[in-house]
Amino acid sequence: LILEGVNALPLLVFFLLNLRVCAHGANLTEKCRVIPAFVNQIPTEDSLDDERQYLVRYVADSSAGFFVKEVKLTREMFLKNFVAAGGLMTG
Repeated sequence: LILEGVNALPLLVFFLLNLRVCAHGANLTEKCRVIPAFVNQIPTEDSLDDERQYLVRYVADSSAGFFVKEVKLTREMFLKNFVAAGGLMTG
């Protein structure tokens, strides 16, 4: 029984590292998601600044974030996968 636990230890370490990387990736995606709102709050002299609106549109349309196999890793996606993996591990 102890030998099986020792054999599973590298897999557990790999899973925890993968979990940490995905958590940081989801956090990065959430930070990128709020950048257009931040840029839009920059004060300017004009009430309607076309260049700023162009920049906000460009940043929003670029869809920056952390992608895994062309799928954006969001916080919701990370939590769904975490719950599913936990359910599969417990049996």
